[in-house]
Amino acid sequence: MIPTGLAAAALAALLAGACVLLWQGAPWLFVAGAALASGAPLVFVLDQLRAARSLEGHPLVVSILSGLGCVLVMIASQRFGAGHDWALYLAVAALSIWMIWQRGQRRKQEPPRT
Repeated sequence: MIPTGLAAAALAALLAGACVLLWQGAPWLFVAGAALASGAPLVFVLDQLRAARSLEGHPLVVSILSGLGCVLVMIASQRFGAGHDWALYLAVAALSIWMIWQRGQRRKQEPPRT
C-alpha cells in the first residue's frame, strides 16, 4: 500500500518528467501521453488528500485517462521513433502507482473477513 502523500509526490515527479519532454522538444504525443498518464491520477489523489474522504468505488474515468496516456506514448514511440522511449517508463510508472494506491485505499475500507 502506498500512502496518499507519497503517491501524490511520486505522481508529481512523473508529471515533471512530462515537462522535461516538453523542454527537450519531444513530439506532442509523448508530452500529452506522459502528462495524461500522471496528471489525471495526480489531480484525483490531491483531491482525496484535500478532502480527506474515503474512496468510493473505482474511479473509472481516472484509470481510463491514465491508460490512454500510456497508449499515446506507445503510439508516439511507433510513429516518431525511439528518441524518447523513456517516456513510456514514466507513463507505465504513473499507471502502476495509481493502481497500487487505489487498491490500498479500497483494502483499507474492506471489513475484516471472519
